[in-house]
Amino acid sequence: MLHRRYFALATVGMLGLFLAGGVALARDRSFAAVLNGLEQDYHLQPQAVPGVWLAKCVIKALPTPGFSQFDFVLFEEKGLQELAAKRDLDRQIVGMLGSGWSPFVQVDSSAEKERVLIFARPSGRHVDLVILTCDPDESVAMFLRADPKMVEDILDHPNSPPIPAHPEKP
Repeated sequence: MLHRRYFALATVGMLGLFLAGGVALARDRSFAAVLNGLEQDYHLQPQAVPGVWLAKCVIKALPTPGFSQFDFVLFEEKGLQELAAKRDLDRQIVGMLGSGWSPFVQVDSSAEKERVLIFARPSGRHVDLVILTCDPDESVAMFLRADPKMVEDILDHPNSPPIPAHPEKP
């Protein structure tokens, strides 16, 4: 009898993850527009990253302090040198993202031909972030829906671990 109860619990848990997965796997429209733009303009193809779909489901289904949505794409192509060297890439990405987005952080290392671009948009009680890192060998695009307090804490104290914006009370 005990085994049936565990089986039922496991089944309900997995069903919940899969139902939440449909919402979790949905891609933010602005982020999807950036990915489509990178594919069209630079002929980049996203590489499959094992387990990302499961991480997205878990983050969406379980309460996570600090952020509530996550998406991640990896590009490994020869054409990334052009992307990393493009001077007006920030303006091009803002155009792809659409209204409401603003450049938040830009780091450009000419010597290593590496760039990091972060764009932000207020979204109710959260802030949406699109992060693009690129170098001549690989590029990563990431979408996060985060608590603004957590983002502020990370920027104020970059060398310390992030503290949840709403810590659990004992």
